[in-house]
Amino acid sequence: MFIDRFNEDFAPLLGPRGPTFRKLFEKLDEKADKWEFLNIVETGCLRLKDNWAGDRQSTFLFNEFLKTRDGASAWAVDINPDSVREAKTLCDKVLVVEGDGTKFLAGFGLHIDVLYLDSMDLDWANPTPSALNHFFELCAAQRWLGKGSLVMVDDTVFQDGQWLGKGTLVCQYFERTGAKLLASGYQALWEL
Repeated sequence: MFIDRFNEDFAPLLGPRGPTFRKLFEKLDEKADKWEFLNIVETGCLRLKDNWAGDRQSTFLFNEFLKTRDGASAWAVDINPDSVREAKTLCDKVLVVEGDGTKFLAGFGLHIDVLYLDSMDLDWANPTPSALNHFFELCAAQRWLGKGSLVMVDDTVFQDGQWLGKGTLVCQYFERTGAKLLASGYQALWEL
């Protein structure tokens, strides 16, 4: 099971993202045995090798997970050509695509089992552009998601009774539509 390797090799490097990624990979290990195929889609991708304290090592994590699962596939889409090049160099199992996340998701065409939203950088002083971008990505992906799909959004906290960050609108939407919150901290993980 991948979760054992995650706990030993990667969780200590992830800081506040560790608990939500742990829950995600626990669910993936649990569900992957039941699913014939497993599709993971990430908006945004790895930018720098071994930047564990900074950002987006999720592409690398998904790549390592794919090595343990036949029938699993992953895509990462990013608008930055430098990030795309770096991710392609480091991640041989993830199909990394240059482009706009919302447009990519709108035309994706396959069921999505895991959607990880982490494309537009967050400005905590002005979170609205990033929150809107991630909500638009969710809307574009909605027809490819189904019961049991997992959606995680980065740079999102629940503080003083409200959601803040990239996932502000995504989390408000999920609260209103009956999705189940599986984990939160510096990210929010939902099951539809």
